[in-house]
Amino acid sequence: MKNFKNSTVAGAFLLATSPAWANSKTGASPFPIPGNTDGGPQSPPTRNAPSFPGKSQIDMTSVTLEKADERKMRSCTVPKVNLAHPRPEHLLSFAVNKHNKQDVTLQFAIDKIPNGNEERVLLLFYSRCLSAQPKIRTPMSKQKLALDVKDIEILATYKLDAKPARPGAAMQQMTVNIELETDKLAQQIEAGNNTFYFQAGVLKKSDFDRKNYGVINLSQLAALHFSTKTCPNDDQFSSQIKAKNASCKYLPTKTQ
Repeated sequence: MKNFKNSTVAGAFLLATSPAWANSKTGASPFPIPGNTDGGPQSPPTRNAPSFPGKSQIDMTSVTLEKADERKMRSCTVPKVNLAHPRPEHLLSFAVNKHNKQDVTLQFAIDKIPNGNEERVLLLFYSRCLSAQPKIRTPMSKQKLALDVKDIEILATYKLDAKPARPGAAMQQMTVNIELETDKLAQQIEAGNNTFYFQAGVLKKSDFDRKNYGVINLSQLAALHFSTKTCPNDDQFSSQIKAKNASCKYLPTKTQ
C-alpha cells in the first residue's frame, strides 16, 4: 500500500472559523461552487463522458490516528447514535488538551482505486457542514457528495500515474496522511465547530484540470468529532454530533 504525506497542510487543517482558510499558503484549494461565476467553471451536465465505465465508488476503509501519536490525543468511545442522512460510514471521537500544542497525524486509508489509461488525481475533501441533498450531480459514482459545497475545501491532492486496467488485476490502495495542530483544533472546538467531515474522490487529471467534478468517483463519508480535555458522555456526544457546527449557520445563501 502506498503511503503519502502532505506536509504542506501541516498546521492548516481546522485552522480558522472561515471556510476561506484554505486560500492561504497551505497547498489546499477551494471547491468550485455551481452557479458561482467567481469560483471557476461549473460542474458539467451528466451527459459528459464518465471517467470510469459503469457506476462505482472508491472505499475509505479506515481513518486512524498514527500510532506514534496515540498518546498525544485521547481516543473516545463512540456510542450508538441514530443520525439523519447523510450518515458517515466512519465516526470517530477524540479529546485534545487545548493547553498543549502538538502535531498529530491522521491516516486515511483509501482502497478500490480503479486503474486507468490516463493520469488521475486522488483528492481528499473536507467540510464542517453537510448537505442533505448533493449540490453537484455525480451520476457515475455510487456515493454522492455529502459535503456542503459552500464550505468544502480540497484538503489534499495526489497524482496517480496511468496504469492500464487488466482483467483480474488488483485495484490500487494508498494511505493519505494529514497533519494537524491540536491548539488550532481547540480553537475550532471553542468556536462551536466540533465535528469535521471528509470524503475522498478520484477522477482523470484532464477532468480535474477543467474542474469537471461531475464525473468524480467518491468514497463514503467519514466524520471526526473532537472535544477538549475529556471525552464526552453518551448524552453529550449524541447532542453534539446531531447539532450543526456554528460555522454552518453563517454560510452564504443564494441571495447573498
